[in-house]
Amino acid sequence: MKKLGQKQINIIGHPGTGKTTTLAEKLIQILNGVEPDTVLCTSFSRSAARSMIKKLKDQGLDVDSLKYFRTVHSLAAQALDLKDPSQFIHPADASRFFNEMGIEYEKTGSTIDDIELYGYIGSYNMRDALGNRLQAYFQFLKKVKIYDGDIRSAIFSREFYDRFGINERYAAAWVYEIYDAWEDEKRRSGKYEYEDMLVEALEDKKFPTSPKFGLIDEAQDLSPLQAELLSLWLEGAEEVYVAFDVMQTIYFFNGSSPSLILSLPRDEMRVLDHSYRVPRVPWEHAKRIALLNGIGTVKKVKPAAREGDVSFTAKREIPRLLNPSRSTFILFRSNEAALSFIAELFRKENILVRGMGHIATLAQDNYFRMQYGCIHKLWHDVLPTFEEIRSIITRIPAKYLKRGVKTMFSKRPDEARAMLEEKQMQKSLEIETLARDSSLFYSLFKNVGNVPELQDILLEPRVFFGKGHRGEFIRKILTAIKPSSPSFSMANAFAGTYHSSKGLEADDVILFDYLPPRKADMFEERCLTFVGLTRTKDRAFIVPVEGYEGIIERDIMR
Repeated sequence: MKKLGQKQINIIGHPGTGKTTTLAEKLIQILNGVEPDTVLCTSFSRSAARSMIKKLKDQGLDVDSLKYFRTVHSLAAQALDLKDPSQFIHPADASRFFNEMGIEYEKTGSTIDDIELYGYIGSYNMRDALGNRLQAYFQFLKKVKIYDGDIRSAIFSREFYDRFGINERYAAAWVYEIYDAWEDEKRRSGKYEYEDMLVEALEDKKFPTSPKFGLIDEAQDLSPLQAELLSLWLEGAEEVYVAFDVMQTIYFFNGSSPSLILSLPRDEMRVLDHSYRVPRVPWEHAKRIALLNGIGTVKKVKPAAREGDVSFTAKREIPRLLNPSRSTFILFRSNEAALSFIAELFRKENILVRGMGHIATLAQDNYFRMQYGCIHKLWHDVLPTFEEIRSIITRIPAKYLKRGVKTMFSKRPDEARAMLEEKQMQKSLEIETLARDSSLFYSLFKNVGNVPELQDILLEPRVFFGKGHRGEFIRKILTAIKPSSPSFSMANAFAGTYHSSKGLEADDVILFDYLPPRKADMFEERCLTFVGLTRTKDRAFIVPVEGYEGIIERDIMR
């Protein structure tokens, strides 16, 4: 990798050492002497950028004047003057192409909101249709190989086939034929995928600006393509400040790698030597993992002035560890493992935790919480709130409700609220006390007078709670509520992957140990466990792999 700018200053910031704050302070210092348009500041994700923006606002800086403070993809779109969504590939475009080629394609897709909303991301996993995996594979090759000749060589040498589930029965010549046809299709339509605009900006030498100074946060997340483009944009800059932590190189999907960040040239290097987050005991264990990767800069870092703790625990003990007054992360190697745990915890303990990253749970579904609260209150003869009542009534087929009720609650909620309040007042006058019993709810129905009769209706397939398994899961929960069921509670806990926890922190962290995947890069796997362990502000609990020695147990017990 080429040096960035005339003078490159590397800032190594291990977890909690304040590298984003350091960059923000440096940016303020630079802006005291130059115009904002001469400064290019970038980060891999918008979440990292938002963190710095908040710090700049706290310092009274006008962040709106920073035209070139964006993600690399956003800067490339700016350089190429791409503004209209119609200029980007969408699921329908990919679906049409792959179907014409006789390749199965699932017309689903997502944008990675946390990075930037420039174009459709070909999201995939190993169980997806072949077309989705090929699309993701081609974009990945652009991240790591950049140029057509190198991409062609990678395809014919079958590089990364395993990662995308492209097995031996697919000839390399056929895979390249699909790649070439897909590139032709995009050129013909004039549309871009996510990485295409970076390649074009690099090849055509399109600059968003000619900066005098550059600042790059979370540089360990950069792909080779992003690094090459930044090298072009910043070649004339007087100084470039590059902040990173090689032990947090975990965005493998972006093509980032420890070898890329370790190859960074420099004129100066500064190691931030005090972690304000990670206590002594968790830091000693995390340091041991980093040293196994040969990263010696962790020796220079002093932990936070707290003792903290690291201990092993059993899966069955987790409900006891969840404390409403303390935030808790529960981390896994895969989304599938996290989702399985979330479902099991709710089924067995009636504890709902929130999801992290791409996982969203019912704990984050306000509508479900209102539906649960409505039925729970009805069992105890308590009148639900208007919004709770509406969350159920709008799901009930009109034939079970009195005339006009469904339409009123669905389309004229203010009128429905007024009607309910008037009924409540009339009943209160009759009994000379404020009517809060559930009879007002049942007065909306033709012939329903108790919870079991309501739940019988909710069991009907026509009552819609959402698509697929999620909708059926909600139906199952709501129809299983009994008088003995607890009121809805949401733990102050979040479950997700090690990847999804990056950049975040919690009082306690529960790490599910794991066996590394087949052909795993152990340097990268240790980066994952290092990130997980250093999210804690106090305690870390490790759940061992039953019957085996997991990667965390093996590394910290050496």
